[in-house]
Amino acid sequence: MEILYISPVPFLPVLHGNVSTINQYIKRLNLLGHKVHFVLICGFFIELEYINEMYNYADSLDLI
Repeated sequence: MEILYISPVPFLPVLHGNVSTINQYIKRLNLLGHKVHFVLICGFFIELEYINEMYNYADSLDLI
């Protein structure tokens, strides 16, 4: 199944509970064999290092 996950919060770095929850959802969906498309509605600065790392977990990543 293909899943579109839209969030105003990135799932990396894991610093807060909400980020941890999203991170666990993404990992669990991958383990279950789903294709995850993550859309980050970015209203703030996020480091390139974390953006590159998010590509390892989601099948596709879009920043809006």
